[in-house]
Amino acid sequence: MRTSLTSRQHALLEGAIDREIDRLERCRKLLPHVDAGILKAGRDCIGTDSDFVQWLCAPAMALNGHVPLQLLSTKAGRERVMNILAALRSGVYL
Repeated sequence: MRTSLTSRQHALLEGAIDREIDRLERCRKLLPHVDAGILKAGRDCIGTDSDFVQWLCAPAMALNGHVPLQLLSTKAGRERVMNILAALRSGVYL
């Protein structure tokens, strides 16, 4: 038997979805910082484009909680992200 959500539960879920959509929209704006080298490294390490995008847009413990995509706007940040991808590809757990 299915039980309906309360209006409060429904509102909480809608809020969570709205926050996720906002987060992904912010990520979309940062995509110009992804170059062919980052894309290749991500595909080689993580696999599918979908999984790689999820990784790019989520805080990474190996980057002290920073979102990889946000770091790609600087040379130093790009190097950090590439180093993490290289480590992951070689099987190093960070």
